[in-house]
Parts: sequence; structure tokens; C-alpha cells
Amino acid sequence: MRTLSIRIPDELDERLERESKRARRKRSELVREAVGRYLEELERQRFMDRMVRAASALKGDPEIRAVAEEFAESEAEALRFADARMLEVAEPEPPPYGESDEPEPGDES
Repeated sequence: MRTLSIRIPDELDERLERESKRARRKRSELVREAVGRYLEELERQRFMDRMVRAASALKGDPEIRAVAEEFAESEAEALRFADARMLEVAEPEPPPYGESDEPEPGDES
């Protein structure tokens, strides 16, 4: 592993020190993790920029547009179905009035 010396503003150093103590981790660990995440985000953003440029170049192609619209429609349908299922699972319908599993007060059967 290589060593890197950097200069950081006092305020950033103080924040790093506080987080290091709070997380009980070395400052160097936190900096390595932060730099790694930052570089991953830059790479992801570059990838997305390339995808947008490629999509923009293809948007005038009628065949590509038809496929994209078909995909968007089926994707939207799948999302609506998933949302409906999530609501069913999250909020089951109560039994109809009078059909509770719990005995009525005074019912000793």
C-alpha cells in the first residue's frame, strides 16, 4: 500500500477527527473509504453521461423508439402490479363486519 500526504482545511480535519472518534476507526481508513466512494461516483457519472449521449444519438431512430416505448409500457405495468401487491401485503383487508376470528364478548362456545 502506498502513502499519500495531503493538505486539508482545518474544518475538514476537525470533522474527520470527530468522525474517527465516533466510529472508532482510524482517520486513514475513513479517508480511503471516502476517496474510494468518490471515485466510484465519478466513474458512475461518466458511464451515465456516455449512456445519455448514446441514447440521444439513437432517439431519432423509429425502430429504437418503438422498442423503448414498448419496454416503458411493460415496465410501467410491472411497477403498477408490484405496487398493488405491496399494498395488499402491507395493508391486508379487514374481515367483513361480523366475521372476525375473535369471539364476541360473552360468547363461551
